Amino acid sequence: MNKLLFLIKNFHSIDFTKQTFILVGLFLCLSTIGFAQKQRIKLLNADELKFDDSQSNARKLIGNVRFKHNDMIMDCDSAYLYAETNTLYAYSNVKMVRGDSITIIGDSLKYFGDSRTGKLRGNAMIDAPNQLLRTNFLDFDAVANTVSYYGGGNIINKANAQTLYSRHGFYNGNTKVYNFKDSVRIVDSNYTISADTLQYNLVTEYTRFLGPTNITSDSSFIYCESGFYNQETGESEFNCNAYLQNKDQIIEADSIFYQRSLGYAHCYNDVVITDTTNNIKVFGDYGYYNEVDSTSLVTGNAEMLQAFKTDSLFLHADTLRATKDSVGNNIIQCFWQVQFYKPDLKGKCDSLTIGESDSLLKMFGDPVIWNKENQITGERIDIKTYDGIIDFMEITQDAFIISQQDTSVAPSQTDRYNQIKGRHLMAYFRDNNIYKIDIEGNGQTIYYATEEDGSVFGLNKLDCSNMTMYMESNQIKDIRFYIKPDATLYPTHQLTPDLKFFRYFKWRYSEQPQNRYDIFDWKPLTEGNGLTPTTTVSKEGSEEKATLK
Repeated sequence: MNKLLFLIKNFHSIDFTKQTFILVGLFLCLSTIGFAQKQRIKLLNADELKFDDSQSNARKLIGNVRFKHNDMIMDCDSAYLYAETNTLYAYSNVKMVRGDSITIIGDSLKYFGDSRTGKLRGNAMIDAPNQLLRTNFLDFDAVANTVSYYGGGNIINKANAQTLYSRHGFYNGNTKVYNFKDSVRIVDSNYTISADTLQYNLVTEYTRFLGPTNITSDSSFIYCESGFYNQETGESEFNCNAYLQNKDQIIEADSIFYQRSLGYAHCYNDVVITDTTNNIKVFGDYGYYNEVDSTSLVTGNAEMLQAFKTDSLFLHADTLRATKDSVGNNIIQCFWQVQFYKPDLKGKCDSLTIGESDSLLKMFGDPVIWNKENQITGERIDIKTYDGIIDFMEITQDAFIISQQDTSVAPSQTDRYNQIKGRHLMAYFRDNNIYKIDIEGNGQTIYYATEEDGSVFGLNKLDCSNMTMYMESNQIKDIRFYIKPDATLYPTHQLTPDLKFFRYFKWRYSEQPQNRYDIFDWKPLTEGNGLTPTTTVSKEGSEEKATLK
């Protein structure tokens, strides 16, 4: 996500103006074949002249035929000149020269002197100083100031061997708009463009893509079904199923807009960003990238999905933001009503950060984690993971772990919960299950003692500043005490509500997301202690008691 719009950032290296300008000289030379005033086509030379009555008194000219009309000289092997209509049909080795820089050739030509229109057919070619056009069908209209080809045409830029092909090409000298249609293909040493329709406006310097368009280079691929590029302002936009890809990332959106001069990009509607290296997808309604400070964000139903070997993590927040730390490492920041779901790990908090360099997930603002049967809370929770496997979890203040003693019954039908509290807590995981807990400062535990058949015979309540616990199947199997332990075992018949719960006990089972879609449903903090509707909490002195009515 930190490279949100890397492809767009480098998009300005593709200069579409170079492609469209290669036709300017070619089309302009044809649009000025005739002058504004009507002039007669003049015969300058022919080896043989005949009158052909079958061709409406046409003069048939054979051998070294040469004509002049306005400032254009035309040569051919044979021709029919119709004096009454000021029309010329030329055949074989047709060649038109304007000045000493433009040469036009073809197999045949129909030229109408009064309307100043022409149709050049067969191996037609326009050879200008820097460009070359080849086609079999070329029409021009000097009055309407238009030139077009159809049936396929190739344009070559002599300076850089750049080529443009399309089935149809059209230029309007009045509007200064060029249109290339049907199978448009531009080949450059750095990239290839394939499009249904490509349009360029000489006045506004806008290149527009109309229809499916592919832009391919060695390092990237761009697809859209409409869009534009403005050479003067550096603005570009890709619309309708826009798709951008490089070796590490894929970006999809309904619309992608990039402003080169300001260095930012916007993505709108159905935004999907795929990090193929880290198997991460980001979804949202809107995306933004600023190449100046390398920050990006996604908002509007924002969701991040990371795929692991056996399952996936789904995370939702109001805003997902990617930035860099002081040494250039990438950080993903998630803001406001953050919730995530993984089959063996669920959580919620106000904000969260993920460090790319250390794979450390940090939760702030009333964080709560559900790992298997364990509910974990604290002032701040840090989780170290690798490829979806939890390594350890650190709680820096007010650590509190709660697990239901008997998981075979519904949470609403029991008031037996094992509890662990402390100022600082480190939980170590094996196969995403807690197997060891270290507590430093104000360590306290409540856990139920059971017989071999699982029946409860008492409750252990223990205070010790520092301790280590070893867990198996979410049950405490061994405890090591370090500083002044104080432990009491209460038989079940002596248990009272004030012995069963630590202060600030709150069972938040109902808040946890149950699937990937649940992460969009933010559930408020549970009232009371979260056990049953008939359970209330009262305070006596510094201890909180749970009283069952």
